[in-house]
Amino acid sequence: MKPLSTAAALLLALFSAIAPVDPSAAQQPGAEPLGLYHEIHGEGEPLVLLHGAFMTIETNWASSLAELALSRKVVAVELQGHGRTADRNGPLRYDTMADDVARLLETLGIEKAAVLGYSMGGNVALQLALRHPDRVEHIVAISAAASDKGLAAGHKDMAQHLSADMFQGTPLVAEYEKLSPRPDFPGLVGKAKQLELTSFDWTADLARIKARTLPIAGDADVVTLDHPADIHRALGGHANGDINGPSRAQLLVLPATTHMGILQSRSGHRRHKGLPGSTGAAIIIEERDRQRLCHAEPFRNQQPPSASASKHSRDEIFGSGGQLHSNTHTEIITYRFSTVI
Repeated sequence: MKPLSTAAALLLALFSAIAPVDPSAAQQPGAEPLGLYHEIHGEGEPLVLLHGAFMTIETNWASSLAELALSRKVVAVELQGHGRTADRNGPLRYDTMADDVARLLETLGIEKAAVLGYSMGGNVALQLALRHPDRVEHIVAISAAASDKGLAAGHKDMAQHLSADMFQGTPLVAEYEKLSPRPDFPGLVGKAKQLELTSFDWTADLARIKARTLPIAGDADVVTLDHPADIHRALGGHANGDINGPSRAQLLVLPATTHMGILQSRSGHRRHKGLPGSTGAAIIIEERDRQRLCHAEPFRNQQPPSASASKHSRDEIFGSGGQLHSNTHTEIITYRFSTVI
């Protein structure tokens, strides 16, 4: 077995902290209440941001937070053991992290919120909807998994070799040591490794989620190409919309996109006022832009907006020759999924 490269370690870190979950169970014994560091930006309907493993508010949402806050009350959270939130004496678990978020919403007096989660945060978002359904309005789950069977081949082999030494000298560690109230990066990596190697599968439980949900993945993601479709199907998708009407679940797979690349700004595309620069942010756009795109529920209007109603012409997205640009994910998401949240 070849040693795990730094790049592979970073990739694994972004998707680590996977644990088996009983979504109907109460918070696990020993999981004492944890005060989550959070920031509130903007005004409007609440939107909760949940970052990926080993990330912070800044490292996950820097390119989109300000623009999201133009039309939303954004509650950006740092989960257990991440950023400025202390770790607890216990493992990382999706159920306890979801309970932490639910408790924070209660403390803030937020009855219900839209939730946008990436990787580990996407899984926490799904668990939040399972364990606290009354708290979740809509979900966008980017690069999330509901089963270890949905992870790419070789992923657990990488986990076997994961160690804190592989991250030394990286900005990720520097940020962690600067922000953590009780820094213990080797301990955090150890928890992630232990849980990463544990089998889990709660795909079938997703049928209980009633909130509108959009899973997003890249076609070169850590999750296999089939798994987002499995999640979509479990959420009630894959029905004939012409006969049954639109499902509460939608699905988006981005071409030529990796797990880490899915959050990178598409700096090559033409930026527009009010158009966020990252994939996740593009789902939530300003209200004035909503009126100019596919309105009402997604897929109910089968006709694309007219040239005067759309922010992006066909040539801007596909090119004059009709070939899809490789760096226009943001425009496509905005065009097709602008009303998910």
